[in-house]
Amino acid sequence: MRRLVFAGLLSALTCLGQYQYDFTGAPDASAPDPAIWAANGTGRPGGDQAVQFYYTYGPGSYIYFPTVSGANANDYEVASTMDVANDGTFIHYLRASTDALATSTGGTGSYISVELYTGYAFNGPSTITVKQCVNGSVTTLASTTATGSLGMKFRTVVWGTNLWVFFNSQRVLAMTIPFTTGHPGFGGIPGQYGQLVMGPIQFGPHEVTPPAAPSVASVRSSILPNQISLQWQGVSDDPGTSPNRGTGVLLYQIWRGSTQLNSEILLE
Repeated sequence: MRRLVFAGLLSALTCLGQYQYDFTGAPDASAPDPAIWAANGTGRPGGDQAVQFYYTYGPGSYIYFPTVSGANANDYEVASTMDVANDGTFIHYLRASTDALATSTGGTGSYISVELYTGYAFNGPSTITVKQCVNGSVTTLASTTATGSLGMKFRTVVWGTNLWVFFNSQRVLAMTIPFTTGHPGFGGIPGQYGQLVMGPIQFGPHEVTPPAAPSVASVRSSILPNQISLQWQGVSDDPGTSPNRGTGVLLYQIWRGSTQLNSEILLE
């Protein structure tokens, strides 16, 4: 079997646009702006651009009011950096009602939740569970495990009925979901004696305009008995303007005829 090697892509990264988030930061957990956030349960300030969920106060959620830019305001990315994990569950809310709140025993409101449970400091594999709550009735849709770490970016991308979950640039879950409208948000369920700190929180659009394809004339190859190295000139995303601006180039895919051979994710 031949192995594909992506040669020369690092030099092409300077040509790529960076992803543009609509919001980066965190609410003032003690007095969140009611024009931006619907706060449910209890969170606490966790430092600059972060929110803490502590076992003394219990679970909390912050649902984001402003319209996310892009072709469809219901299609977006939710991202958060994992700062402190002392037992508990980090949560991304998708397609949520403003009263959405997941708890250790159920939930309120309506939402899709991507729940990341980790032990102390991500010691061992983490469990990712996707749940659906309809007017307080909770159903588990999927569950898997993946290896995470403190400081990583936990990213959830939703568009249409599609849901992708990333640890940094590694996709760890792909599935379909039933809800197609609702707000993004985040939250946490601390363990019995746990503390969770996440931030900054980021919300951004799902883009529907693809970048241009690489120039065929720029492709160079080197073929060895068990390895193929490919190199090409990197492409730039469409410049655009909000709400249809380019949001960056995620990956290149390598195809042979109708068969995808490999792909390489470029940006976190």
